[in-house]
Amino acid sequence: MILKRHILIRIILIAFMIVSFSIPGFSYNNDNRSRTMEGGPHRTINYYAIQLFLSKSRNDPIFNKYDFTNGSDLSGITIIKPGDWKEDIISGEREGKWYQWVIEGGYTADEPERYMSLRHFYDPLGANQGANYLTDHVDEFLTSIVMGTNPKMDAKWWGALHSPYSIEKGKEFMTLAFSSANLQEKEKLFAAAWRSLGETMHLLADMTVPAHVRNDSHPGVEWTQYITDKYRADPYEEFVDQKVVENCLCSPDPELVEAINKIPKNEDGFLRVLNLFDCVAGYTNRKFFSLDTIAGIEKALGQRITNSNGMPEYPLPRLEDLETDEEGYYYQNDYLGKLYLVRMLYQQKLSLTGKLNLIPKPEIDDKCSLSQAKRLIPAAIYANEQLIEWFIPKIEVIIDSFVLNEAGTAGREGVIKGRIVHIPSGMYDQPLWFTMPTDGMISMKMNGEIFETQPGSISIRNGVIEGKVHSLPPGPIKDMSLLVDIGGIVVSSSDLKIYNLQLHPEKLDGLSKKKYGFYVQSDNPPSWVSYVWNFGDGRVEETDSTSIAHTYESEGEYQIQVQMKDANTGKILATANGKAYISPQEENDIPDTIVSSTPEPTLMIDSVLIEETPPPNRITPAPTPDEEAHRQQVLAEYRSIYPGYLSWFHKIGRVEVIANAEEV
Repeated sequence: MILKRHILIRIILIAFMIVSFSIPGFSYNNDNRSRTMEGGPHRTINYYAIQLFLSKSRNDPIFNKYDFTNGSDLSGITIIKPGDWKEDIISGEREGKWYQWVIEGGYTADEPERYMSLRHFYDPLGANQGANYLTDHVDEFLTSIVMGTNPKMDAKWWGALHSPYSIEKGKEFMTLAFSSANLQEKEKLFAAAWRSLGETMHLLADMTVPAHVRNDSHPGVEWTQYITDKYRADPYEEFVDQKVVENCLCSPDPELVEAINKIPKNEDGFLRVLNLFDCVAGYTNRKFFSLDTIAGIEKALGQRITNSNGMPEYPLPRLEDLETDEEGYYYQNDYLGKLYLVRMLYQQKLSLTGKLNLIPKPEIDDKCSLSQAKRLIPAAIYANEQLIEWFIPKIEVIIDSFVLNEAGTAGREGVIKGRIVHIPSGMYDQPLWFTMPTDGMISMKMNGEIFETQPGSISIRNGVIEGKVHSLPPGPIKDMSLLVDIGGIVVSSSDLKIYNLQLHPEKLDGLSKKKYGFYVQSDNPPSWVSYVWNFGDGRVEETDSTSIAHTYESEGEYQIQVQMKDANTGKILATANGKAYISPQEENDIPDTIVSSTPEPTLMIDSVLIEETPPPNRITPAPTPDEEAHRQQVLAEYRSIYPGYLSWFHKIGRVEVIANAEEV
């Protein structure tokens, strides 16, 4: 008979639980209670964590090259209809910016709701026999019917590794997205990576909810309040909504900031995330009560209060260590002033002997919840900003060279070479290699104006940039940069200065048919450059001067190259090419002697350059100021090189004679 009664009671309890059991264990429960598809505290926390990251990124030498707002939309998979179990939810394809995927991850981390609810707790102290996962709930039999089998999985390991959108899965999605050469696949992988970041941020924010780090299931089953305090809803979680988050954008506790900053920078990325969960959960666990884990000696009557859910007590905080005021609030002083943790109320209860006793009843009211939110919301935002910084790959787009061809097959064109370099840091211990699909778009900025390249004209394979850009705009190009969309974030290279280096080879006819003089021109060359001259005959010289002379030993055509080099870094800034030709007749018939007298100018003039009898109406234009300045520069250089020699210098249809270092 007793056994039958026990079975009947259990059946009745099961029926009540199925009908009225609300979801245990959702931090900031407002995201799910109304099945809202927008807003909510978790989305808001993710949003403000992104804003904090963007503000700090301006001072980062890598991230300040990122345009975080104007990248492409990404098409991916998300929850379009929520539900309690996996079979209830409906997933579908949507488009959004990278940051919208991160924000939405604050919502999708709770779906499906009952399935996820037991996976959002982490007790850093393992107070109940070393278990870090949730153990405070209805007995295993009832829970298995209402909520499913206890997975014995805590939020730290769920968010870091085991969730289908864990941070480790996000890293895997990001790695695959970098290397994929298929545009649609690449988008979906990037979207999944950003969703993974957002869902892990949700779980990290859970570590700032006291009930979630103190083994307090807080299911909020209303009818049980008449039987026990064990299943009350958590007042802090009920209090915090989107508006509260927006009103609690204070500074984080310096104690937490210091703890997070002590996480080793050279530590494995995955271990960093585990340490981050421990820092935040440990901070919340030792600083705050949840409603069912208030413990210590009540000061007015000296009565001992213990956890109302029957779970083991925590070492901190303790009622006896706190200050009290005349309204019955227990508080401690911290960086913001008074932190109100609990208010002690008293109930009168008649004993069996007829004596009226005062029974202390601790509560966490709105004043306490607001006071705690001013510490815990900034903690969630600060910790999540750190997670964002670790997760976003640090990329440099580098242009190694850009050679302009004024007469290409398709008009004015430029040949570009460069690299996309990933700097291993944060979550990434090994470099990522980026590939751009052939139908992907790459933009350039020339002289401050955006220039859209044709799809496929620039290829990026495993981080190597190569391509030929056609139909360039007219006019001089003074600087340019490359803009590459990587996962919805536009990464810009540093500006490449275009110096338009030009090489001018000139035969020094007055000296020897085998001797050449070379000079270079460029646009606004910096003062710290040198010039590396490759004469094509195996000899190379480096000078600070823009001109040089060279004697060839034998006949032939020589390919000459000069490079403008940054003397400080060794980087090649510009390259120019030219030719020198020594004919057999010039080598054998013309003596290699120095002309010491001034010949008749007409004997030395190349008839191709200057006609003996110019047309009467031909007027030689006066040199421009730039031409005159250049002429004076070349004149001075030739004087220094050939102080007693004679040479001819041909330029723009005119002949200038330089003899004995004086102009004739």
